[in-house]
Amino acid sequence: MSEPLSLDNLVGVSETLLIPLFGRAWEYQNPDPLLKDETAHAIGQRLLPLLAASSSPFHQAIAKRKWPDLVMTMMCLRTRFFDQVCRDFIQKHADGQLVMLGCGLDSRFERLGCPELDWINLDFPEVMALRQQLFKPRANVTELAMSALDPALLHQLDPQRPTLFVAEGLLMYLPRAQIRQLFRMLAAVKGEFVAEVVSDWSTKTSAISRKVLNVTTGLSSGVGYAGGLINQHEPEHWDKRIKLLQEWTYFDEREPRMGLLNLSFGPFRRVQWIVHYALGED
Repeated sequence: MSEPLSLDNLVGVSETLLIPLFGRAWEYQNPDPLLKDETAHAIGQRLLPLLAASSSPFHQAIAKRKWPDLVMTMMCLRTRFFDQVCRDFIQKHADGQLVMLGCGLDSRFERLGCPELDWINLDFPEVMALRQQLFKPRANVTELAMSALDPALLHQLDPQRPTLFVAEGLLMYLPRAQIRQLFRMLAAVKGEFVAEVVSDWSTKTSAISRKVLNVTTGLSSGVGYAGGLINQHEPEHWDKRIKLLQEWTYFDEREPRMGLLNLSFGPFRRVQWIVHYALGED
């Protein structure tokens, strides 16, 4: 008999996986959606009774849909961009490998039509145990319960095949030393790395921002952004095998739902943004 569905083991940073999940689930009901994710909608429907019955303020905020629409719009814009990077990679490298670092309850594999290339989802054991209950197994999908910083990850890959590493909502929860460690580890692989990052200067107010985040969302008190980049070129100085390919900010597409935030300029455009690098090339 299978274990009953539960969210009790999701604590700390692992809790945050519910935010992008429900961003996609709610967007599914929008008459003019930024993206269409039927899998996220179905999973959201399964989890809502658990959230509604929970005493967690964070769970209650989601169950009662109290999260700001702007935050959820940004989640979907981010996901849509990552989707396009993955589509482009799959089109160029049908024999490639795609690795989702800190995958949470991401449903990109399903959303992209279950591509035939080898796919790896990776996250903490409690997250992967929940995924096992919510997602159907696929022959070409490997589910790994391990840290993204574990060098053993590289032993799971075929070094002769191009690899795309995706970190959609991971790096901002790592201290700067661990961000550098991850970049330098992945630099040994021939492929690409696309990740959302935050600016290093914005994390200097992390104590204040963490308190605001905890009070407004009900997240655990220890959850907050831990580290970021000084600029988009910093990883290129960490290892000569890393080369910047492109970057993207939330304001590049002038999405009307972003409102006056589209007027952001200068360093404010890169408080939180996406960077995309080539790996393994001297």
